[in-house]
Amino acid sequence: MLVRGTVLSIFLCASTAKRPVAPPHALERLQKCEASRCSELALTGSREASSKLTSSEAKAVMGALEKMDLPITSLDLRRNLLKDKGARAVAAMLAKNPRLGTIHLAGNAIGDDGARHIAEALRTNTHLHTLQMGNNVIQSEGVAELASLLQLNTPITSLGIGGNAVGDVGARALADALEVNTVLEKLQLWGTVSIAGEKGPEPTYITQAGVESLALALGNNTALTTLVLGPNRLGGPGAAILLGALPSTSPMTKLDLRGNLIGDEGAKAAAAALDRDIIALEDLHIGGNEIGDDGCSAVAASLKDHRRLKFLWMGGNAITAKGAAAMAEALESNSVLESLDISMNKFGDEGAKLVAEALHSNRALTSLTMSSSELGVAGVKAMADMLAQNTRITRLDLAGNVLGEEGGKLLVDAIQQNKIVTDLPVWGMELAKAQELQLTALIGRNQMAAEARGHEEL
Repeated sequence: MLVRGTVLSIFLCASTAKRPVAPPHALERLQKCEASRCSELALTGSREASSKLTSSEAKAVMGALEKMDLPITSLDLRRNLLKDKGARAVAAMLAKNPRLGTIHLAGNAIGDDGARHIAEALRTNTHLHTLQMGNNVIQSEGVAELASLLQLNTPITSLGIGGNAVGDVGARALADALEVNTVLEKLQLWGTVSIAGEKGPEPTYITQAGVESLALALGNNTALTTLVLGPNRLGGPGAAILLGALPSTSPMTKLDLRGNLIGDEGAKAAAAALDRDIIALEDLHIGGNEIGDDGCSAVAASLKDHRRLKFLWMGGNAITAKGAAAMAEALESNSVLESLDISMNKFGDEGAKLVAEALHSNRALTSLTMSSSELGVAGVKAMADMLAQNTRITRLDLAGNVLGEEGGKLLVDAIQQNKIVTDLPVWGMELAKAQELQLTALIGRNQMAAEARGHEEL
């Protein structure tokens, strides 16, 4: 085993032998890590091609890590160009590394062969608990390899493979693994996304067929606490199947179904799940789902007496003032919800007034997001008046609503009096520059006061 201070000598020897060497930026980070005996090493790429590790450079770095006596427990290799050959080098290192607990390999153009090598290396690894391989080019075959790893109940508690071609075939393989796995706590399965103007394969999504298998597995699973399934294409029926399968004793604390086209049918299924009082569920994301007033009203009705959900995300739907009225009624009685995101809907001033009125008496909510929701001066006046009464809201996001100078004056006057709000985005409001500066200064004052209060509590 080599001793400290040998990073440079490793690569000088490699250069002399005409073997691949690491680029200068990677060499510099390795040297700093060796000097400080770091536990976390980040070799992430940026938009510049020169910053991205190639497969041959990754092989050189992995070889160096094998020889160096570093206490690294977290390795971040996101946004490089490892591809399958680089993944093989990473796998060889993983098979021998006795300390590494977390590795990030997202955005590396790794395919099925690379996924297979990683999975094989981890079959006998007893330390790695977090594996992030999102946004690669893994197909259902590679997903099946990773799923077979989960069947062995290895120490992995968090697996991210979203942005790959998981699809219904991959979902079934993962469902089979979840039937027997008692360790995995977090699973990220968002679908692939096509980028406007760029050529590439058609997006691959999990649909109702795939989620049916996952639902069967989740009905008996006792370990999974976080499931990210958005965006995919579950649709209303698929969402209903999934949500209906979760028993009240499910350990699920966070369920993300954003961008799944679940509509009002899916929202009503979510409401039914809340009515069943799933004991662990605290965070529900159903934004970007074409949910209308009927779906919003169903969720709101379930929230009235609900005592567990803390975070609700319903932004980017088709909810109007009618849905806002139902949500406002829920806020008047709910005493648990801490964060509500209902941005990018069609509330208008009427909806804003209803929500603001409810918050005069609500003492639970600390974060409200109503950005880009067609609010005008009348709507922001209602929010400003609310801030004079409410002492719990610390984050108020009304950005993207065109308020102009008149609305800006209302906000400035409100924040001058309110000492609690510490986060107030102002982009897209078309305020006067002087008003933006005033609000920035006032929010800074509040942030300092909040920090001081925190020190006093200690």
